Amino acid sequence: MGSIFEPLIVSGKVDELADKPQIAGLKASLELPAKDYLRAMRLRRLIQSDVSRMFGSVDILLAPGRAGIASKIDQPLDRGTGGPVPKDPGFRSIIQMGNLAGLPALVLPCGFAEGMPVALQLVGAPYSENTLLAVGRDFQGRTDWHKRRPPTS
Repeated sequence: MGSIFEPLIVSGKVDELADKPQIAGLKASLELPAKDYLRAMRLRRLIQSDVSRMFGSVDILLAPGRAGIASKIDQPLDRGTGGPVPKDPGFRSIIQMGNLAGLPALVLPCGFAEGMPVALQLVGAPYSENTLLAVGRDFQGRTDWHKRRPPTS
């Protein structure tokens, strides 16, 4: 994270982000000791191994695209939707797990809740982008959610 966002961090523009914990995490990423980085890479390899075994029996994971409905345009992004947070944290870690394990993902619109769009997420094994795109194309060929707009009230 530190190497990718280094220009943003050192420029000071990182302080313009709305999410204070994210700002702190980005700044801290530039000061990560090598021993901690190497330990994290060993743990990452264990995660990749476990994920690889899981994909030995499944082709794609299907999960919600996010924990809640989309934020309204006039709502600050760092405050959430104000709705209840799901009690089961299960799928909320799928993005972090996917990032650590190097998994491709595809998010597709699949409906509306409270007048706002909701989406599903397909996650595949490393290098399965073509499979995810084929499933996504098939889903969109059988539904029209990607063509719909939220109802106006």
